[in-house]
Amino acid sequence: MTALLAGLAGYLVALGVLGPRLMTVLLHRLRPSPRLALALWSALTTSWVISLISIGLAATAQLSGGMGLIALLHACLHAVLVILGTHGPAEVPAAVALAGSVLFLARLGVVAVRHARRTRQGDEGATSVRSPHTPGHEPRHHDRPRRS
Repeated sequence: MTALLAGLAGYLVALGVLGPRLMTVLLHRLRPSPRLALALWSALTTSWVISLISIGLAATAQLSGGMGLIALLHACLHAVLVILGTHGPAEVPAAVALAGSVLFLARLGVVAVRHARRTRQGDEGATSVRSPHTPGHEPRHHDRPRRS
């Protein structure tokens, strides 16, 4: 086991064990700023996932029979070729771009359908928004004009 692999494993274990406790403590302190808490949570989660992927890649490269990173990249390229059903490395960028475009268009369609449903529900009167100037409306603290 190399020093890189040991360091990544230590970081992964420490973050996995101490991360939830750290988040619990920090959430109480960051309650007034939820955006900062969300950013911190995202950073910790992303860091853990990236370190997990990195330790997997480092272990695979080390255990690949001494071929190193080049053999790992060649195996990944071969896997992409098999999965996408292409015949040569020259077709990989086009196949990846096509797959990405299809996924993007599918996601765009899902968002459009959801938006149409919500708009239709709003037109039927399912949601009504009251103006702060509506008679009988009690102004809340954020509706009142601020004094300078």
